Amino acid sequence: MLNAAIAFFLIGLLAMLFGANGIAGLSMEAGRLLLIVFVVLAVISFLVSLLRGKKPALAIAFMTLSLGAGAVAETTAAEKAENAAQETKTGMKKAGRKVKKAFRDMTGNESVKEDVKDSVKNTGDEMGDATKKAENKVD
Repeated sequence: MLNAAIAFFLIGLLAMLFGANGIAGLSMEAGRLLLIVFVVLAVISFLVSLLRGKKPALAIAFMTLSLGAGAVAETTAAEKAENAAQETKTGMKKAGRKVKKAFRDMTGNESVKEDVKDSVKNTGDEMGDATKKAENKVD
């Protein structure tokens, strides 16, 4: 029910942006009504569990899971950003090595030793990125 309320609010916002004020108002009212019904039912459920003498374990578990899911999502987003930054850094290093090789080729300085070094460094960077990704997936 909460998901439906949020969906109606989003539809209302989109309709407002496109100038459909009638649809926006109707959608916002539907979302508001669903949100009120959700809150009322949640409070009634909480009170009934208290009156029965049971601990509101389900409500507490739900709140804990909701908060925990947000923390996991933030951690995942942070890990994704870190992975993207690392991949960008590796890509820049590889591009720099490619430019150096092109310069060596243009100047006639065909150094096989430098080419091999660059290939080894590129492979090491790729393996480091793969290891980092695997560590983040395990955590």
